[in-house]
Amino acid sequence: STLRLGVNVSAKTDLNITSVKKNGTATTAFIYFPNDSLIASSTFSGDIATFNNVQVNQGETVSVLTGHSGAFTPGRNITMTYPINGTYLDWVNGVRFTTSTNTSSQEISTRLFMIVEINVSNVNAQGQVNLTSPPNNNITSETIIFFNATATITGGATIVNRTLFVWYSNGTLFGTNATTGLSGASEVALDTLDLDANNSYLWNKEYCDSDGDCGFSPLNFSIEVDTEAPIIDIERPIGIIDFGEIGFGKTIFELAIAIAYLMLDQEDPLLSAFHVVKGYFEKFSLTNLELKVLFPLICARLCMSVCSSAYQIKIEPENDYLTINEKQAWDLLFKLEKYPLQFAYQT
Repeated sequence: STLRLGVNVSAKTDLNITSVKKNGTATTAFIYFPNDSLIASSTFSGDIATFNNVQVNQGETVSVLTGHSGAFTPGRNITMTYPINGTYLDWVNGVRFTTSTNTSSQEISTRLFMIVEINVSNVNAQGQVNLTSPPNNNITSETIIFFNATATITGGATIVNRTLFVWYSNGTLFGTNATTGLSGASEVALDTLDLDANNSYLWNKEYCDSDGDCGFSPLNFSIEVDTEAPIIDIERPIGIIDFGEIGFGKTIFELAIAIAYLMLDQEDPLLSAFHVVKGYFEKFSLTNLELKVLFPLICARLCMSVCSSAYQIKIEPENDYLTINEKQAWDLLFKLEKYPLQFAYQT
């Protein structure tokens, strides 16, 4: 009679059976549907029988058995449910039998023929490829480009190879750069290609895993190589620039003008001036002479302001804007008149 020893495997998700390891003298491993339809068989090489990714769909149950000639007790069959991937040791061994005219009630020891390990992989192993550099829509003057990407594989598979693809912007393949012999479930890698100058390209990377699944990043990145120097034409101006408003003066004049208008309506105008001078001095130095003339310059600016206002009012008496600061300026002048020059300088 023909003896089949092994276990039933129920798939919680789609998986591939890749190999069977035995503990005993069996020569062949079998994978059956529950109705005894043979799916695949493989001869042991040593203790390992290798299968070419026998797919078991989610919800299906298959029997993974080893073959041995000898007497057995019919009907000994253990059904168990296992996770979707990994290595499982010391399973409870079961007996599956085929029709035989000669059966014996003698129960044999199954210890020598039990399956001790089954390797499976997730048939839907998920992979993710992310392009990192050059960034999308990149423009460079370099022709030798380093293309960087990261890849991660889940579901028990490992990365075995990657290929850089570069296309012209019209979709025509420019070139590839393949790397094989990889391992591990994740990778950060650089690949390089020497591109043609003054062209636009698309690029992506394809990764393949140990299950035979391959995938790209969902988005191609674009890159433009522009090695031509810009052309700059300098032409004569077509308009006229009026320099009539340009003035030349000492920088202390600007400080005096700012302080003059800041003092308007201030209860203590010299204290206000002190804070402005202090802040100015933190950024720009002032000579002793500039400090001595600062107060007279402030007064001179106020005098110019009221004189100009009085003149403009005669020309445009209906323009109220010309008198907007006139009263405050006169009030400030009368107040500053009371300060001695030396007192203002020391303050």
